[in-house]
Amino acid sequence: MRILIVTQYFWPENFKINDFALGMKKLGHHITVLTGKPNYPSGNFFNGYKFLNKRTEFYEGIEVIRSPLFTRGKSNGVRLFLNYFSFAFFSCFTALFRVRGKFDVVFVYEPSPVTVGIPAIVLKWKFEIPLFFWVQDLWPETVQAAGMINNRFLLGTLNKLVSYIYKKSDKIFISSMSFAGSICQKKISTSRIVYFPNWPEEIYLNTKIDKERYSGLMPAGFKIMFAGNIGEAQDFDSILMTANLLKVIKIYNG
Repeated sequence: MRILIVTQYFWPENFKINDFALGMKKLGHHITVLTGKPNYPSGNFFNGYKFLNKRTEFYEGIEVIRSPLFTRGKSNGVRLFLNYFSFAFFSCFTALFRVRGKFDVVFVYEPSPVTVGIPAIVLKWKFEIPLFFWVQDLWPETVQAAGMINNRFLLGTLNKLVSYIYKKSDKIFISSMSFAGSICQKKISTSRIVYFPNWPEEIYLNTKIDKERYSGLMPAGFKIMFAGNIGEAQDFDSILMTANLLKVIKIYNG
């Protein structure tokens, strides 16, 4: 199969899509990637990259076509908007004029932003092939939870954009079963939703780790682990307050 991956983030940035691309290549599929210039998480272009240079590269035999974008800088609201919008805008032209060949499917990796689906729709139209959309972050819920957008009109407009992208997708892959509710609310049939969870890195599958070495690092008693990103969207303050509340309840109950 000839897979055209669309993702704003790719090697040398560290994201799951890197593993996916390499894994598909090892299975014998032909992989091409349309992506942006690496600048995550520092907010600046990685060494050797500029706005217009390195338009095409190869990573482990995978052709990587890079579209210009504005860097995310310190990730404030304005810079993130410019970063998200610029990739969606410039990559549409890159998709039209620089992506060439024959492909069987467009596969989109969407942690954030959801606008990565726009150039994918252009490619779907250009090559007349199905579009698979892998949802890692729910929009507009993510930007609302992070406090980036609270205006009802803007949220409504963004919700319509998300619905449009979903409806143009032939299959929607979700990394969490809880995502299905939000997607179905946008009038998407459950038959188009596929549960496709993230996988552990190889380091976690290492059976040679000496577990006894780390057993004494945590105090005895009831333990809670939070696994995932820590940022505005995760409302980590609530997690800490809950942990403190449980501690108070335990002391009160003796």
